[in-house]
Amino acid sequence: MLIGDFALLGQVSVRMLRHYDQIGLLKPDSVDVWSSYRSYSPDQLSVLNRLVALKDLGLSLEQVRRVLADPFGVAFAAVPAADVPGGASADPPASGRCPELTTSLARRTRWNRSATTIAS
Repeated sequence: MLIGDFALLGQVSVRMLRHYDQIGLLKPDSVDVWSSYRSYSPDQLSVLNRLVALKDLGLSLEQVRRVLADPFGVAFAAVPAADVPGGASADPPASGRCPELTTSLARRTRWNRSATTIAS
């Protein structure tokens, strides 16, 4: 799907997707040689959702890059507590103890399930 459709489904701007491509955070599935149009696959929505959720938690793009590059989540554990909003004084995230993230992820998951069904 073209960048505009992907941006709409992922609830981000086309400008942000271009920025994420430019810095290597989320590369398009393909780029047309003649028109330079970026195309994304529906499978990339989960990566975009994770990226947005981590940004919503206040992580920098560099911190997001480390977390996305590490499928086991070890990089997130390496982010100093002082660098995360709520910092060292906040309780570590445990099941059910981060309602904002849980709500955000649930909302985005519901949205993407319906959007992916429409896109298919």
